[in-house]
Amino acid sequence: MQTNGYLKAVLTVIAVFLGVIALRPFFAPEVSAQAQGVSVLFSADVPSVSFYEPSSGSIWQYNANDGQLMRSFKVSKLGQPLAVQFSRKQ
Repeated sequence: MQTNGYLKAVLTVIAVFLGVIALRPFFAPEVSAQAQGVSVLFSADVPSVSFYEPSSGSIWQYNANDGQLMRSFKVSKLGQPLAVQFSRKQ
C-alpha cells in the first residue's frame, strides 16, 4: 500500500506545478516591450546633405565637404513652406 501513497504524492506534486504554470499569467504577467523605430530620411545634393525626421518635422542641412551644419528648419504643417528656421551656422 505504500505505492498508493507514493503515487498520490507524485500526482499531487504534478497537479500543483501544473496549477502554478496555469495561474502564472494572472499573478505575474509577462512584460513585452516594443520599440518605435525612428526613421530619418536622407537626401544628398551637390553642395549639401539633408536629413529629415518626420515625427518632429525637423530638417538638418549639412555641408557635404566639411560636415558642418549649415542650417536647420522645422516643418510646421505638411504642404506648407518651411515656416521656422531655428538655427543657422556658416
